[in-house]
Amino acid sequence: MNARGDAVAERVRLAMASTNPHEIVTGVKQAVTEEVASLTPDAKIVATEYFNHSYMPDLVVEWREAGKSDSRPIFIRNTLRPSTAAEVQALAAREPMMVSLDSRIEPPSALRRQAQEARRVLVTDLASLAEVAAPASSEGSTNLGGPGEPLVRLIQTNLVKGGRGLLTADDAGRLIRSATPETEDSNFNADFLHSFQESTEEVFTEDAALRLQRAAELLHLGISPEDVRHSETAFGGELSDVELRVLLPYLLNNLNAVTKPDLWIRIGSMMSLERLEDMTDILEDVDVSPLVVANAQIWRARRAQLVIDNESEALDGDQEEHPAAQDETDSETSTWRVRNRMLIANVGRWRVLVTTDARRLRGRDGSLAARWDDIAELLSGFALDAVDLRGVSRRILVSAEQSGDVRGDVRLIRDSIEDSFHVTEVHVRRIGDDTADSVMRTDFADMTVSATNGAPISSIVSALHLLAHRWPADFTSLIDRSAPA
Repeated sequence: MNARGDAVAERVRLAMASTNPHEIVTGVKQAVTEEVASLTPDAKIVATEYFNHSYMPDLVVEWREAGKSDSRPIFIRNTLRPSTAAEVQALAAREPMMVSLDSRIEPPSALRRQAQEARRVLVTDLASLAEVAAPASSEGSTNLGGPGEPLVRLIQTNLVKGGRGLLTADDAGRLIRSATPETEDSNFNADFLHSFQESTEEVFTEDAALRLQRAAELLHLGISPEDVRHSETAFGGELSDVELRVLLPYLLNNLNAVTKPDLWIRIGSMMSLERLEDMTDILEDVDVSPLVVANAQIWRARRAQLVIDNESEALDGDQEEHPAAQDETDSETSTWRVRNRMLIANVGRWRVLVTTDARRLRGRDGSLAARWDDIAELLSGFALDAVDLRGVSRRILVSAEQSGDVRGDVRLIRDSIEDSFHVTEVHVRRIGDDTADSVMRTDFADMTVSATNGAPISSIVSALHLLAHRWPADFTSLIDRSAPA
């Protein structure tokens, strides 16, 4: 038993020594709750009015996954006896977790067989939970913070939600060792992956085991110094919030992983830009460019804005900057960060802000309208849906009833009328984007590009060249991994 196991055993012993029945129940439930909470920090543990009841749980673990609620009942038992096998069978339909206060099992074979046959029942004890929560093998380990760390953390967070079978302290130790490569140079080789697969299939339900194996494959793909190939089926589904919060910081800080676009395309297909925005708290100081650039053609945003970087002169006088642009000035340019639930990057004198929620970027007031002649050549690669030409002597609105390109009409107007036309906004689509859903309103007064139905990040960032026409900048490296930074 490790130090954590000793501590929780002592808490249980003190609770059981009380002469007050209420203090006994409260103390024991609190000890179990703390161990479960340490493994599942994103879950809520609810205590019931029952204690050691045959069919009513002592605790219920509740969590949300992909927007859906889920839960698992926990039954506390003083010991694991031969009769526990019958309880496992009786409670199997409720897919419970049964936790013993005593780690002794006499004999374990019948209980192990019954727990395995039940498929979605986890039978364990507090000492074994403590071994997973704070594995003794990690104390002084040279791999602490190495490639095994994210897998151990994912094992911890999945055990309560998706553990099954009989888990003793010895089982817990083997499980943790199976998630930790002997050396950092082993890079999750084939033998390691095979061993980890066997361990997870024994201890976890099928869906939880597949999630863990997928995480191991992604880590292998990322940290291996050479190119590796895996079947497409290994990367299906959607990554959970816990998986993203464990895997992304680790892989985005790995020198091998950041050079592998295929890895980030796979991860991007299992998440969304909205979910990346929600991870500001753990990714604020992390360069997320490998992930964003690899998915710039797929991920959609609804608004982008250009603001003058803090140390540059103002575009139209002394104007107030957007709050997200004021928090700090990056010395490194052309890299994406996540701040204030938005993507932010610095390019030249400009700061770029991109978001899936248009309400987060209110735009600026008072910026100058653009001269049509200054932006006309920048429309190469875009279809022009509508433009309001404002001249000295006349104003002409040019648009198409259905999605089309009116650049030819504007050219005829410009060639036949001598006037100096200005525009406050243009409605454009990047050629190749979906005609109906990707119209972008490029507003020179607000310095924003907005797409009501969303448009690919690559399209929205490309449209920023129009806004930056007075002080041109090359935003290409923000959306094209082959472009120079």
